[in-house]
Amino acid sequence: MNTDTTPRNFKKAKLLVVEDNADHWYVIESVLKQQLPEVEVIWMSDAAKTMTYLNDCKSKLHILPKVILLDLYLPSSQEGLNLLQAIKSKNSSFHHIPTIVLSHSSDATDISRCYETGSSSYIIKPTLIQQWVDYFKEFRRYWWNIVSLPDPQYQ
Repeated sequence: MNTDTTPRNFKKAKLLVVEDNADHWYVIESVLKQQLPEVEVIWMSDAAKTMTYLNDCKSKLHILPKVILLDLYLPSSQEGLNLLQAIKSKNSSFHHIPTIVLSHSSDATDISRCYETGSSSYIIKPTLIQQWVDYFKEFRRYWWNIVSLPDPQYQ
């Protein structure tokens, strides 16, 4: 019988945030630390660093992130889409990781292209701090308390 009371999704949990804007990262990090204090939050500022990090995790048998939050405009939407495609392609070792796109863009084409490329969700970035807090409360509830994510050793 397992007596560990740690919720399954929090065990050795990492959350990767790909955000090129340092001000946005600061807000995201501070709210995530409030809402997900048990989770190690990792920041990458561009596509190349992100793929290097993920490949290093895989080759060194480190735990992969349970979820990726990806800013679409890195700084262009094409760069964000290229990274999303690299993560979600069938040949990728990372295609199973839920990848949530964050963007200020509400453009229907951006949204459609992200879902077509494999995004698990598309979230329009809030503009107020309280909206960020509310968003990440729901994020925690859904992605960490409701959804069953794969154990890190199977990733």
